[in-house]
Amino acid sequence: MIKKQIDSILDVVISVNLNKGIKPNTLTYNASKKINYEEGMVRSILAYTSKYNNAERYEQSFKYAVKTEALAKKLNNPQHLALLNSFKFETYKIKSKIPTPTH
Repeated sequence: MIKKQIDSILDVVISVNLNKGIKPNTLTYNASKKINYEEGMVRSILAYTSKYNNAERYEQSFKYAVKTEALAKKLNNPQHLALLNSFKFETYKIKSKIPTPTH
């Protein structure tokens, strides 16, 4: 039951901005950690990463991406891994001033 509640909150958190999403996201991360719900932990950290990335706060985005990388690899969820790599690349691109490829 609690896992479904965490997932429902995370579904909402992902659609709000950084300021509105931090508090509920922190609650979902802490609740997930307390019950050892690894999927919830990864999704919570991915939400942080996304929020910081969208706010162009790439250092924080990168920090959260690195924080959850080992757990995401353990869960072996390709979507999580792709998002993490995307966030890390975005930070690297900004720091290195790599131009975005055009087609």
